[in-house]
Amino acid sequence: MISVIICTYNRPSVILKLISLLKKQTILPNEIIVVDSSDTLNKSLVEDNDIKYIQSSHKNQPYQRYLGFLCSSNKWLLYLDDDMEPYDLMSIESIIKLKTDKPKFIAFALRFEDLHTDTSLSLLPSSNLLNGKGSVKRLIRFLSAYPILKPGKAGWNGVRGIPPLGGETEWFSGGAFLVKKEIIFKNFNFSLFSIFEKKIGTGEDFIISYTISRFGKIWATKKKYFYHNDNKNSNYTTNVYKYNRRLIYSRLYLSLEKSRLIRKPLLFSVIYFIYFSFWRFFGLCINFILNPTMNRLNAIRGFISGYFKSFKLLVNKFENERVYWNNEAFKDKINR
Repeated sequence: MISVIICTYNRPSVILKLISLLKKQTILPNEIIVVDSSDTLNKSLVEDNDIKYIQSSHKNQPYQRYLGFLCSSNKWLLYLDDDMEPYDLMSIESIIKLKTDKPKFIAFALRFEDLHTDTSLSLLPSSNLLNGKGSVKRLIRFLSAYPILKPGKAGWNGVRGIPPLGGETEWFSGGAFLVKKEIIFKNFNFSLFSIFEKKIGTGEDFIISYTISRFGKIWATKKKYFYHNDNKNSNYTTNVYKYNRRLIYSRLYLSLEKSRLIRKPLLFSVIYFIYFSFWRFFGLCINFILNPTMNRLNAIRGFISGYFKSFKLLVNKFENERVYWNNEAFKDKINR
């Protein structure tokens, strides 16, 4: 029993294409939930009796995922980005078989393939700081607090090892993943929603998956289940200044969350974040000197803004976050 949950924002043709492809599967999902934060209603989906359509009052992807979770009625949840496309006609059938074949796992990172080599991430200026080969590259990465980790490992400041192909992992990309409903928001810090509401957050996939990994094993598949049809219109990467502000701000949040989840002193994560940030700032400056562009200057400006704002995380109190966001979700549920 699987509920498919798709969050979307101002991409009506993209979400309609995914829905159409899902309906052509050899085995249909038990439930398809679309959580839409678009500026206007998608009338085609509102009128589709096979879809549970929910309009989100917040343009906030982590919150939208939570709203979909609350509205779901099955034990397993399949989360998809709206620009995903099934790899073949048996993708859903294969996913159902996957959870049966590996009953000891509570979540699955579903491998997908980019349809384009030129994606939203290519809009960002590249870095020269971490270049190098072999042991030299490892040394540079270690000294600059960006170590090369084992595949699937989640480190401090959101640093992670490459996704394993067929093996256990502590993190996954949120483009396509399957998880037991009872686990996904267990011991969850709802301040993530507030950070995204202020448009200063990123890394939600990392922290959601790492939180899940504290309660059981996650399997990263070798088999491909979806295509990622990224047309360079990601809301995260279209503005370099805002992206870098979000990125460094979230690095401290991710480290604080890791400390909370593994019960380590917060002071350690703060000190490590400061050291990590020094090297990131140094790298941005070197890249600008080597190749001065407006994009690289905006990256530096965004970094500085996000870095100093991030320390507010140390004084903010989030005791009422769960209550607030549950109330918001309740209003969205009854208004759908």
